[in-house]
Amino acid sequence: MFYFMHQEQYTGLHVTTNFHVIKKWLESRKGIPAALTVGNDRTPAVAFGDADCPGWEEISWGEFFDLMIVHELAFAYEEVCEDEYAGRYFKFVPWAKYPDEIKIEAKQEDELMLAQTAFS
Repeated sequence: MFYFMHQEQYTGLHVTTNFHVIKKWLESRKGIPAALTVGNDRTPAVAFGDADCPGWEEISWGEFFDLMIVHELAFAYEEVCEDEYAGRYFKFVPWAKYPDEIKIEAKQEDELMLAQTAFS
């Protein structure tokens, strides 16, 4: 699995497909992985608090990340708000918006895996 991180200039958002980063960010803000179903389409969503809304259902982290892959989505998020508290702003963005970052991070991950294999 490849992942990338990118910080958008001028917006203060970080963008990643790293599942560990996404899960840590959401859990630290009491986010719950969810799915939103509209018609036959099911997309990843995040519930903060009660996920008991029409069309929403709480799902496992594995299913949440599978939905991100199926829809080719990355996670754009705010780390800290202007008032220096943990930000809650996030959005899903298409991978296609960051093709260069995907290639760079995929190469870095491959190099890391090769290095780890060499030392084990």
